[in-house]
Amino acid sequence: MLSRNSHFFLKNRLCDAPQGALHARPARDLEAIAAGLPLVEVPPSQTGPALFSIEDVTTAQANIGLSPGGMAVLYGHHIRIEQGHIKLRNTASGAEEVLQENLAENGASKVIFLVPATLAAGTYRVSVETCYSGSSKYPYSEPRTAELDIDLTVPCPQAAKGGGAGGVERAL
Repeated sequence: MLSRNSHFFLKNRLCDAPQGALHARPARDLEAIAAGLPLVEVPPSQTGPALFSIEDVTTAQANIGLSPGGMAVLYGHHIRIEQGHIKLRNTASGAEEVLQENLAENGASKVIFLVPATLAAGTYRVSVETCYSGSSKYPYSEPRTAELDIDLTVPCPQAAKGGGAGGVERAL
């Protein structure tokens, strides 16, 4: 409701209310219009970490696999590990390997970490959980998680070393 001392917009300009009494009740009109419209709920935007790709430094291949005992480079947005961790989840067994240490670089868009040498062969998914918000001064109060939507293969130890039959290697 507008009164004598109120302001209103007239053709995109802020104006003083006229001297006479001006009463407007747009809520009643909007209720009548909205009654026939479907309700669409828009969720709030979510900010937080996002993973784009991972590179195995040992094999120099991206988004294919990981080498146990080697280094891996994770690329993304807001992925600095603050009050969080990197998680490697075996897709077949559900077993998880949580990495909180052995970070060679811990940046907002790139994290370099050591893949555990004891990582069993299989297919894995990598995820990051962090409270990093883009500013170390104002971290998120609750950790946020992002998972890379790519299956990564960890080879059997024999296949990784290129071992031959009977463990005998040929000299060149």
